[in-house]
Amino acid sequence: MSNSLKFWGRAGFYVVLFIYGLKIIFMDFESNEIGGTFIHAINTGFHEAGHVAFRPLGRFMSVLGGTLAQLLMPFSLVLLFAYKNRDYLGASLALWWLGQSFMDCAPYINDALALRLPLVFGDVHDWNFLLNHMGIIRYYHGIATSFDWLGMIIMIAALVWGGFLLVIQSREIFH
Repeated sequence: MSNSLKFWGRAGFYVVLFIYGLKIIFMDFESNEIGGTFIHAINTGFHEAGHVAFRPLGRFMSVLGGTLAQLLMPFSLVLLFAYKNRDYLGASLALWWLGQSFMDCAPYINDALALRLPLVFGDVHDWNFLLNHMGIIRYYHGIATSFDWLGMIIMIAALVWGGFLLVIQSREIFH
Protein backbone atom coordinates (compact mmCIF):
# COMPACT_ATOMS: atom_id res chain seq x y z
CA MET A 1 0.00 0.00 0.00
CA SER A 2 1.38 3.42 -0.90
CA ASN A 3 2.17 5.91 1.84
CA SER A 4 -0.34 8.42 0.46
CA LEU A 5 -3.16 5.85 0.39
CA LYS A 6 -2.34 4.78 3.94
CA PHE A 7 -2.23 8.42 5.02
CA TRP A 8 -5.65 9.22 3.51
CA GLY A 9 -7.21 6.15 5.12
CA ARG A 10 -5.87 7.12 8.51
CA ALA A 11 -6.82 10.76 8.01
CA GLY A 12 -10.36 9.71 7.07
CA PHE A 13 -10.67 7.58 10.19
CA TYR A 14 -9.36 10.49 12.26
CA VAL A 15 -11.98 12.84 10.78
CA VAL A 16 -14.77 10.38 11.60
CA LEU A 17 -13.55 10.10 15.21
CA PHE A 18 -13.12 13.87 15.40
CA ILE A 19 -16.74 14.51 14.37
CA TYR A 20 -18.08 11.63 16.50
CA GLY A 21 -15.94 12.83 19.41
CA LEU A 22 -17.34 16.35 19.23
CA LYS A 23 -20.85 14.91 19.27
CA ILE A 24 -19.99 12.84 22.37
CA ILE A 25 -18.22 15.72 24.12
CA PHE A 26 -21.36 17.84 23.90
CA MET A 27 -23.62 15.11 25.29
CA ASP A 28 -25.11 15.62 28.73
CA PHE A 29 -24.00 12.78 30.98
CA GLU A 30 -26.86 13.38 33.40
CA SER A 31 -29.38 12.36 30.75
CA ASN A 32 -27.32 9.30 29.69
CA GLU A 33 -27.33 10.40 26.05
CA ILE A 34 -24.09 8.49 25.59
CA GLY A 35 -25.95 5.29 26.48
CA GLY A 36 -27.55 5.35 23.03
CA THR A 37 -24.30 5.52 21.10
CA PHE A 38 -22.71 2.74 19.08
CA ILE A 39 -19.50 2.79 21.10
CA HIS A 40 -21.46 2.42 24.36
CA ALA A 41 -22.45 -1.07 23.22
CA ILE A 42 -18.77 -1.93 22.68
CA ASN A 43 -17.84 -0.53 26.09
CA THR A 44 -20.65 -2.51 27.72
CA GLY A 45 -19.25 -5.77 26.34
CA PHE A 46 -15.85 -5.09 27.90
CA HIS A 47 -17.50 -3.85 31.09
CA GLU A 48 -19.51 -7.02 31.57
CA ALA A 49 -16.54 -9.24 30.71
CA GLY A 50 -14.57 -7.41 33.39
CA HIS A 51 -16.96 -8.58 36.09
CA VAL A 52 -16.22 -12.18 35.14
CA ALA A 53 -12.46 -11.64 34.74
CA PHE A 54 -12.09 -10.02 38.16
CA ARG A 55 -14.45 -12.42 39.98
CA PRO A 56 -11.60 -14.55 41.44
CA LEU A 57 -10.38 -11.45 43.31
CA GLY A 58 -13.51 -11.19 45.46
CA ARG A 59 -16.81 -9.33 45.43
CA PHE A 60 -15.47 -5.77 45.53
CA MET A 61 -13.01 -6.38 42.68
CA SER A 62 -15.60 -8.28 40.68
CA VAL A 63 -17.95 -5.29 40.83
CA LEU A 64 -15.15 -2.78 40.19
CA GLY A 65 -13.79 -5.04 37.45
CA GLY A 66 -16.51 -3.97 35.03
CA THR A 67 -15.35 -0.37 34.99
CA LEU A 68 -11.70 -1.40 35.18
CA ALA A 69 -11.99 -3.61 32.11
CA GLN A 70 -13.88 -0.90 30.23
CA LEU A 71 -10.98 1.49 30.88
CA LEU A 72 -8.12 -1.00 30.66
CA MET A 73 -9.01 -2.20 27.16
CA PRO A 74 -8.43 1.14 25.41
CA PHE A 75 -5.51 1.92 27.74
CA SER A 76 -3.82 -1.34 26.79
CA LEU A 77 -4.28 -0.43 23.13
CA VAL A 78 -2.62 2.94 23.74
CA LEU A 79 0.39 1.08 25.14
CA LEU A 80 0.35 -1.53 22.38
CA PHE A 81 0.24 1.05 19.59
CA ALA A 82 2.75 3.41 21.19
CA TYR A 83 5.36 1.06 22.59
CA LYS A 84 5.13 -2.17 20.67
CA ASN A 85 4.12 -0.90 17.23
CA ARG A 86 5.51 2.66 17.42
CA ASP A 87 2.24 3.74 15.80
CA TYR A 88 1.58 7.02 17.56
CA LEU A 89 -1.46 7.91 15.48
CA GLY A 90 -2.99 4.56 16.45
CA ALA A 91 -2.09 5.33 20.06
CA SER A 92 -3.80 8.73 19.83
CA LEU A 93 -6.98 7.12 18.50
CA ALA A 94 -6.91 4.50 21.27
CA LEU A 95 -6.43 7.36 23.74
CA TRP A 96 -9.57 8.92 22.22
CA TRP A 97 -11.41 5.69 23.10
CA LEU A 98 -10.05 5.81 26.66
CA GLY A 99 -11.43 9.33 27.06
CA GLN A 100 -14.75 8.26 25.63
CA SER A 101 -14.83 5.31 28.04
CA PHE A 102 -14.38 7.64 31.01
CA MET A 103 -17.29 9.72 29.71
CA ASP A 104 -19.30 6.53 29.21
CA CYS A 105 -18.89 5.67 32.91
CA ALA A 106 -20.21 9.04 34.12
CA PRO A 107 -23.96 8.39 33.67
CA TYR A 108 -23.69 5.06 35.50
CA ILE A 109 -21.83 6.67 38.40
CA ASN A 110 -24.36 9.51 38.44
CA ASP A 111 -27.14 6.94 38.75
CA ALA A 112 -25.70 5.50 41.99
CA LEU A 113 -28.53 6.91 44.12
CA ALA A 114 -31.45 7.05 41.71
CA LEU A 115 -30.88 3.49 40.39
CA ARG A 116 -32.89 4.21 37.24
CA LEU A 117 -30.56 2.86 34.56
CA PRO A 118 -31.25 -0.70 33.45
CA LEU A 119 -28.74 -3.32 34.53
CA VAL A 120 -27.45 -5.76 31.94
CA PHE A 121 -26.99 -8.68 34.34
CA GLY A 122 -27.84 -9.20 37.97
CA ASP A 123 -29.39 -6.90 40.46
CA VAL A 124 -26.32 -5.03 41.76
CA HIS A 125 -25.74 -1.48 40.60
CA ASP A 126 -21.94 -1.34 40.45
CA TRP A 127 -21.49 2.23 41.54
CA ASN A 128 -24.13 2.13 44.26
CA PHE A 129 -22.33 -0.89 45.73
CA LEU A 130 -18.81 0.56 45.30
CA LEU A 131 -19.54 4.03 46.64
CA ASN A 132 -21.56 2.66 49.58
CA HIS A 133 -18.80 0.14 50.32
CA MET A 134 -16.22 2.95 50.41
CA GLY A 135 -18.54 5.25 52.40
CA ILE A 136 -18.51 7.98 49.75
CA ILE A 137 -21.95 7.61 48.15
CA ARG A 138 -22.73 11.26 48.92
CA TYR A 139 -20.02 12.28 46.41
CA TYR A 140 -21.54 10.32 43.51
CA HIS A 141 -22.34 13.40 41.41
CA GLY A 142 -18.89 14.93 41.85
CA ILE A 143 -17.25 11.64 40.93
CA ALA A 144 -19.48 11.32 37.86
CA THR A 145 -18.69 14.89 36.84
CA SER A 146 -14.97 14.20 37.30
CA PHE A 147 -15.16 11.13 35.05
CA ASP A 148 -17.02 13.16 32.42
CA TRP A 149 -14.53 16.04 32.49
CA LEU A 150 -11.50 13.76 32.57
CA GLY A 151 -12.90 11.91 29.58
CA MET A 152 -13.44 15.15 27.68
CA ILE A 153 -9.91 16.33 28.43
CA ILE A 154 -8.43 13.00 27.33
CA MET A 155 -10.50 12.97 24.13
CA ILE A 156 -9.50 16.53 23.24
CA ALA A 157 -5.84 15.80 23.97
CA ALA A 158 -6.03 12.67 21.82
CA LEU A 159 -7.59 14.60 18.94
CA VAL A 160 -4.97 17.36 19.16
CA TRP A 161 -2.19 14.76 19.29
CA GLY A 162 -3.64 12.84 16.35
CA GLY A 163 -4.15 16.00 14.30
CA PHE A 164 -0.57 17.08 14.98
CA LEU A 165 0.73 13.67 13.87
CA LEU A 166 -1.32 13.81 10.67
CA VAL A 167 0.09 17.25 9.84
CA ILE A 168 3.62 15.91 10.32
CA GLN A 169 2.87 12.84 8.21
CA SER A 170 1.32 14.93 5.44
CA ARG A 171 4.47 17.05 5.24
CA GLU A 172 6.64 13.95 4.98
CA ILE A 173 4.49 12.42 2.24
CA PHE A 174 3.46 15.41 0.14
CA HIS A 175 6.49 17.75 0.37
